[in-house]
Amino acid sequence: MRLRYSTTDPSQSELEKLPADAPELAEWRRAFFEILDAPTPKLYHVRLRKLTSRVAAEPILLARCKSLQKKSHYNTWRLRSPTLAATSSLVELTFKLFTRKVESLYSFRRSKCNAAQKSLTVWALVRDFVPYLPGAKYAGRSPTQLAGVDLQGLPWLQYINLKLSEVT
Repeated sequence: MRLRYSTTDPSQSELEKLPADAPELAEWRRAFFEILDAPTPKLYHVRLRKLTSRVAAEPILLARCKSLQKKSHYNTWRLRSPTLAATSSLVELTFKLFTRKVESLYSFRRSKCNAAQKSLTVWALVRDFVPYLPGAKYAGRSPTQLAGVDLQGLPWLQYINLKLSEVT
């Protein structure tokens, strides 16, 4: 099944750039959701391999398959614990930002892995403790506070310092 795009004229509207056959698009979407809804990690990988071989001629779909392969560990976490949800937009955003951060750290040499680890730790702390900006759904609250952590009325940086001083 080959997706056909009509993109020869740059002045075409966005609607004209969509695949010519909408039922094909629905079938591809269903195939990707079947992978994500797999009941076991093994079945996830089997379905992904099968779809990857089917979309070998489609660069966009093949890139999506490669992305699912790269994130397979994260996509199958929910299968290891019944208390975990399949996904959430907050989790997806965090993984996207984390992936960008890790890719930017590829410039660190092996001898400087300690610096990369420290950089990721600081990134995670800031990401988890800094409150969302005004206008956001949870404005003024951080992911840590949404998870139920009581900052004891302290600014987030003081709270981290207090907890670190208790450990040492």
